[in-house]
Amino acid sequence: MLIGYVVSGEPTLRAFWFGTPPGGLWDRLGGLWLLMDVDGTKQAARPRALPATPDLPPAHRRFDRVCTPGHLGRKRGEVVRTRTTILQAHTHQFLGTFGNPGNGQYRQELKQARAVIAVYAHALSFPLSHVVVRLDGLYGDAAPLTDLLGVQAAEEEGPAVVVRGKAYHLIEQPAIQHRLQHPPDQVTVHPESGASRVLYDCGSIQLAPV
Repeated sequence: MLIGYVVSGEPTLRAFWFGTPPGGLWDRLGGLWLLMDVDGTKQAARPRALPATPDLPPAHRRFDRVCTPGHLGRKRGEVVRTRTTILQAHTHQFLGTFGNPGNGQYRQELKQARAVIAVYAHALSFPLSHVVVRLDGLYGDAAPLTDLLGVQAAEEEGPAVVVRGKAYHLIEQPAIQHRLQHPPDQVTVHPESGASRVLYDCGSIQLAPV
């Protein structure tokens, strides 16, 4: 399992935008990798007030079939829907989406997304072991990641996983804080925006009790 960030720029990876397979990243050893972006979101839909007068038929909402009441911390009376999207990062091919009312079943949707990625790689005759899945949003926790790695362990082959975690308290671990006191392993600057990013390799660190 690889935890970190994917950043643009030299010298780590070189983009390959067109051809067969579509898109990709070349590593320093000449290996080609495909990057898939899997994003899980929980979104509120704020229904409008409906008119209710004797001369109108009974009101109904189209949201009733796809949303359930929930609260995301902004406003009471919200209705909520959970959605997972799959995007081929290089060509922006939209490979699929799954959704459920309320809190949904996003952990099951992650397994479905993994199956879609496997079909996509098979259609291109591309090895699944050279696919990188970037998880974001609802998938920044350990629980859904454990589900995904469990599927891969059962099949003995699977994509690499890069997670943009949301458990920022893990940064406070002494081993990580000690590494941050030293120079970064790499600094990249975006050629257009000028945004600078630093990369720290913290090695193998046990983040939670086994």
